[in-house]
Amino acid sequence: MLSRTQFINHNTFTRWKLQVLLALNDKARFDAKKTSISKFILVSSVLFSTLAIIVAFQNPMTGYELSIYSATPKIVWLSLIISISGSLFIVIYQIYSNQYKLNNLWLWGLLVLLYNRVIILYIPYIRGIYSWRGDNLSHIGAIIDVLKDGHVTETNFYPITHIFLTQMHHIGNIDIEYIVNYSTGLFSIFYVIAIYLLSITIFSSKKAQILSTSSVVIVFFAYNVYLMPNGWSQLYLPFAIFFIF
Repeated sequence: MLSRTQFINHNTFTRWKLQVLLALNDKARFDAKKTSISKFILVSSVLFSTLAIIVAFQNPMTGYELSIYSATPKIVWLSLIISISGSLFIVIYQIYSNQYKLNNLWLWGLLVLLYNRVIILYIPYIRGIYSWRGDNLSHIGAIIDVLKDGHVTETNFYPITHIFLTQMHHIGNIDIEYIVNYSTGLFSIFYVIAIYLLSITIFSSKKAQILSTSSVVIVFFAYNVYLMPNGWSQLYLPFAIFFIF
């Protein structure tokens, strides 16, 4: 038999325990809802990126274009902006809410950002452009000279680059213009991976690692676009520093 006081205390404790369980259940359902929304945003971002590729591919160049930005359908750029905004939101929200400690949605957000980076770098080639401006055509000519003469000339200032690309042409039987046009984009992707490896070496905070990597993914400069041997060395630099640390 319980006394009146014991009975009241027991009921109070039971009600308190029930309230705690209900609160935890509500929080779990709320967290599950937020996760579902984040997944929806990620999937939508991928779909918008894919839409950008399809539209760009279906609208190839038909002649000289003064600007690739104005000549490319606006839906391509709008889709990429929406996709980048959505995936970047996921990464920032994961950090702000500390959800990055509970799941890996931030990683998927980074991968979608990297996916968009590749699309932006390759949109000219998706639309059928032969080559970028700058020294791209000169590099194509230098590779042709190596293939024709069997050696680099004395006036070749970047022999290692051209020998490397010539070997890629021989081994993979890939057209020279494809090698010249797409190689820098591959180095750009490698640069992002190297930054991530370097960040996990330098920073002990996972939040700092995610922020440093995501900030690099959405930043572009000329060395990410044109075939520039000195630019390649800069894109490779974080990986070299990673080995030092």
